[in-house]
Amino acid sequence: DSTVTLHLTVHPTYSHDIEASICQGDSYLWEGSTYTAAGDYTKTLVSRYGCDSTVTLHLTVHPTYSHDITAAICQGDSYLWEGSTYTAAGDYTKTLVSRYGCDSTVTLHLTVHQADSVTINEVICDGEQYQLDGRPYNVSGRYTARLTNAAGCDSVVTLNLQVMPKYERTIYDSICGGCSYTMPGTGIVYTTPGTYRHALSSVYGCDSVVNLVLTFVSERIMARVDESVTACADDANYTLQALVQAGTFTEYGILYDGKAHEAGFRDTTVQTLSFMPLDMPIPHGARAGVYNATLYFRNQGQLTGAFPYTITLRYPSSVMLQKWDDAIGVQNSDYNGGYDFVAFQWYQNGRAITGETKSYIYIPEKLQPGAEFSVLLTERDGTQIMSCGLQVEARTRVLVYPTVVGRSRPLKIRTEKAAHGVLYDMHGTVIGRYDLSQGEHVITSPAQSAVYLLRIDVDDDPRQSGTYTILVR
Repeated sequence: DSTVTLHLTVHPTYSHDIEASICQGDSYLWEGSTYTAAGDYTKTLVSRYGCDSTVTLHLTVHPTYSHDITAAICQGDSYLWEGSTYTAAGDYTKTLVSRYGCDSTVTLHLTVHQADSVTINEVICDGEQYQLDGRPYNVSGRYTARLTNAAGCDSVVTLNLQVMPKYERTIYDSICGGCSYTMPGTGIVYTTPGTYRHALSSVYGCDSVVNLVLTFVSERIMARVDESVTACADDANYTLQALVQAGTFTEYGILYDGKAHEAGFRDTTVQTLSFMPLDMPIPHGARAGVYNATLYFRNQGQLTGAFPYTITLRYPSSVMLQKWDDAIGVQNSDYNGGYDFVAFQWYQNGRAITGETKSYIYIPEKLQPGAEFSVLLTERDGTQIMSCGLQVEARTRVLVYPTVVGRSRPLKIRTEKAAHGVLYDMHGTVIGRYDLSQGEHVITSPAQSAVYLLRIDVDDDPRQSGTYTILVR
């Protein structure tokens, strides 16, 4: 007999799982196959013992992100994003990494809002007001407010405000019996004497009151009366020239309009049988400007003539100031009576000086003593009136020019007598000493830009000695 023994081995089959992930757009290579989509993939393999082995791939595909950020800033501000600072409008892109290690593209769309600048030109009537940023304004001028626009950025608003006056004038006229009178500007016809009041509107929509004083004709006055008179605002009187050629009167007088009343002018009535050129008072402190008045005549209470005229009060010569012997300047509002001038044209002896349109006039060759200088002045509200004349005074017989000079440039000194000069800086340090005989001498200005003082002592006439300010630019 023969005995055979079987030793049987049972090898196991395997079932195995693999977890894997990739980013969108990438691929996964497994057992010779390439995968790009998420899913479960199974393969049956053979172990070394020849047994089947099942392997399942669980593949996850993580997405990549594309994200947009919209932001806005005001001009002059900056935007901080992911460690970078941006000040200009544009589209900015950065690639970031997600928690799964995949790219994430983020785009910043940045807008820069501009600061607005707006100018408003507005006209209102006297007694009204204009609201800007919650504040009322009722005086002519230029005003600025800083507001916030719809984008939350600064908006600078400039208001040019002009306040127009309300006018009131009186017309004096007369008619014959049985005649009629047509009111100018209204077309209303009157046939009986009386005083009539009309409320009209000016071209700016402001109240304009016109009073008509209508009488029957007595013996009408025929006269030659100045249509306009001119005086300085600081004069005591203005003179109205009038010559009565025909007619009879028992009284005459001056009637002023509302603006003139506000300036201090007062109506005047004179009961006399004679008539001379009138010297009428100018109110103390009256402002430069143009005012309306009427010279009227009455005979036994009956109006026999009315002659309107204008009074132009020029700026007093005190708005100007002579500086040394080579310059005249217009004083600022703190010293000129409160006038706010914005434009200038200089005149000498009544003739305009071409190109001299600054707030001062500088003549290096020295102002001529006795010459009269005036200046056509324009205020911020558009008022334009000539100043009264300023007569140049002879300040010294020593002439130093120019007093505004460049560095290391010629500086002239003219004396009528022997003199000595010393040039100091503003610390009192002596810069130079000069022996000056009669005539003209030329020295050289310092090389440093600064203000210096030049002291000139005339040997035998201390009255001609003086100190001169030299500006080196």
